[in-house]
Amino acid sequence: MGCRPVPGSAFCPFDVPGFRPNPNQSSKLESSIESCLMFLQSPDASPYDLHFSIFGFQVRVAWTFWLIAAVLGYSNAQSFDRFYAQAGLATPGVAILLLIWAAAMFVSILIHELGHTFAFRFYGIDSQIVLYHFGGLAIPNSFTSWRGARNRRIDALEQLVISAAGPVAQLVLGVIVAAIAIGIGYSPGDLTPWLAGTGLTDDLMAPANAGVAAAIENMIYINFAWAILNLLPILPMDGGRIAQSLIAIVRKNDGLYEASVLSIVVGALLGAWLLKTGSGSLGIMLLILGFSNVETIQRYGNRW
Repeated sequence: MGCRPVPGSAFCPFDVPGFRPNPNQSSKLESSIESCLMFLQSPDASPYDLHFSIFGFQVRVAWTFWLIAAVLGYSNAQSFDRFYAQAGLATPGVAILLLIWAAAMFVSILIHELGHTFAFRFYGIDSQIVLYHFGGLAIPNSFTSWRGARNRRIDALEQLVISAAGPVAQLVLGVIVAAIAIGIGYSPGDLTPWLAGTGLTDDLMAPANAGVAAAIENMIYINFAWAILNLLPILPMDGGRIAQSLIAIVRKNDGLYEASVLSIVVGALLGAWLLKTGSGSLGIMLLILGFSNVETIQRYGNRW
């Protein structure tokens, strides 16, 4: 129902705590990492930022996060309000519906980043979370355990776990919300067509209040659609990091060059297809993300 906004990159970019490239390639890799961090860098602190702690992790929410949430969610809130008003059903109004969208976006991205930070913690690395206009970042601070201090390095398998933990946490949250909705007799939003024929959605109904419907549908949409998008094998998204880790495991190298090439190909093909099918903003975003890896390839050099 309504306009579906296009998310930014709610993920940690180059997770580089303790990363130690081959000394012969370090300058090229460091330049590539710096380029990526410039592309998805944490914004400067502001007196308008929100600060709090959760599970021992420091969280900073930049004021620009709420701004982009309002921009992305306004059409969504209008659509819910208009649909329910025209149907003669209860609606709390556009302003409240926009707050519901912002809350869903906040919870979803926070859970995503907590997935990363808990994975960091598992490997003895302290980290913090920043939510900002481009989504979220899980930023490693230091090694906090003997195991982490001893290793001083994140290998490919560990990096794969860290990268996958964010989207997995988001998907789990989406499943929980869908299960709760079904359990109380409400349709699980965008998942309903996918569950047709399973018997799970038989006799379910849409909520009679636009606020309840928006809360359910927004949480399900953000947690599933954004997590799946983030798993595309395009650096610096989590899917690109997962692809890099898999390549590193198979080829016994860092996998950055090959993952960058894959990112450009996937970004170009999917971006062009989305532009052709009318999903212009998402197509442009994937094209930009894909071709942001060109500089990495140029600096890294030909290894094949």
